[in-house]
Amino acid sequence: MNAYKLLLLSCVALCVFSCQDMYEVHEEFVDGKEIVYAPKVDSVLVRPGNGRMELGMMTINSKNVTKMRVTWDNGKKSFEQAVEITDEEQTVSVLLEEMEEKAYNFRVYAIDKEGNVSIETRAFGLVYGEIYRKNITNRSLLEKKFDKDRKMLYLNWFDAPKNSYGVELKYTDATGTQKEISFENDISMSDLPGAVPGSKISYRTKYKPEENAIDFFYTDWKEATLPETYLEEMDKSKFAVHALPTDIAGDAWGGHISKLWNGTVSGGDFYHSSNDEPLPHHFTFDMGALGKLVSCWVDPRKNNNSSNVKVVQFWGIDDITDAATALPSADEGWEAESKAKGWTLLGSATRDSGRNDASFKVNFDPEASRVRYIRVRILENRAGADKYSFMSELTFTAEHPIVMDSPEE
Repeated sequence: MNAYKLLLLSCVALCVFSCQDMYEVHEEFVDGKEIVYAPKVDSVLVRPGNGRMELGMMTINSKNVTKMRVTWDNGKKSFEQAVEITDEEQTVSVLLEEMEEKAYNFRVYAIDKEGNVSIETRAFGLVYGEIYRKNITNRSLLEKKFDKDRKMLYLNWFDAPKNSYGVELKYTDATGTQKEISFENDISMSDLPGAVPGSKISYRTKYKPEENAIDFFYTDWKEATLPETYLEEMDKSKFAVHALPTDIAGDAWGGHISKLWNGTVSGGDFYHSSNDEPLPHHFTFDMGALGKLVSCWVDPRKNNNSSNVKVVQFWGIDDITDAATALPSADEGWEAESKAKGWTLLGSATRDSGRNDASFKVNFDPEASRVRYIRVRILENRAGADKYSFMSELTFTAEHPIVMDSPEE
């Protein structure tokens, strides 16, 4: 026990002498004057902007603080601002403007009414500007569409870029009034009430480089042209076989040409040529209406598909009068005769790879005129044989002019 007391007294004596030595050094450093600090800024919230920075300084028990000082660039630059603190806990803001676009290490000091300065509080932040703005991109426009039922032009958008906060869009409607629309990132479709087919729109995307940034940044305005036409499938309920001389019947093994537009794609529903209809061969049908055709989607037969079409042509004409041809499809003069009769080759396809039963699209000549009657010419099948051709469904897409309601006066 005596040994413990002796040890304790030794420690106390050591502390006293040590503290006395420290005071003597401190006293010499401050010339015998007591150091008084203003209350230290508790924390700093950094809010970046466009060529500027806002610092939110959290103070606690600092009612005697009357000024804030911020330094950066290793103290070479500084800013002071008078403040009034009335609450036990209060955040005061300092806005630094005309700042160069770069990273900053800030030192923040509170100064009380006696001129005492606090211990520094450090903060780090980025100021953004033109370099950042030039690297942000517009939200991508997926497609420009027309809703025939609503008589409305509208836009579909890809997903919004990271850190973006929406799109601003402007256009001139049919009355000559400039319209402005803004929408947030969760919107993927935007209507354009009163927009004029074929007119231009402009749009830009707004960003914040950080969630708590004080400024939005905007991309350059980008222009897009609204469509004057829209795409729609031809009405298959109006289709009917229109057999011409040299056409095949295409009704073998339970199949029929008319099954190519009944809306069913299945193993037992198809068109099927017969043994006595060797390749190449062709058949004709009436769509029941004129159409500026863009493409045809071909669904092959799904079962027993070895003789699905490999090489196929689509021909069209607007009026069937005197359009019949005399040559068989295999004749080398067939195409010349067809053109002489007014038929136009709309498009063709060769399917020499992939699965036999894989559907495919045939794009048509964009310069081709509107047609009503279609002639399908099949030159080869996937089996490489000289007979049989199969298909399950044909779906034609046409381009139609956009017709809007007249604007109200």
